[in-house]
Amino acid sequence: MEAKYKAGKKDELSTEWYKNARKKSEERFTMGKLVSSVISKPNGDKCTVTNLKDGNGFLALYDHHSCYALSRLTYKDGKHLKD
Repeated sequence: MEAKYKAGKKDELSTEWYKNARKKSEERFTMGKLVSSVISKPNGDKCTVTNLKDGNGFLALYDHHSCYALSRLTYKDGKHLKD
């Protein structure tokens, strides 16, 4: 994973890869709050479940081997809500 931090919190672009070297996610943060997210499945296809913009929406999580979402996280104002 590559990420920038400011005052100990993620800030700006954060990028993560799967073990197979394909891009897993590109997320934008503002002082630790998640603003937007683009998630890809392990096979490289874009996730159609993830819809997080302006800090609000859903984020799907995948494991390294499956193209099925393991869980879906809900965000409001850049913060994860308990699902």
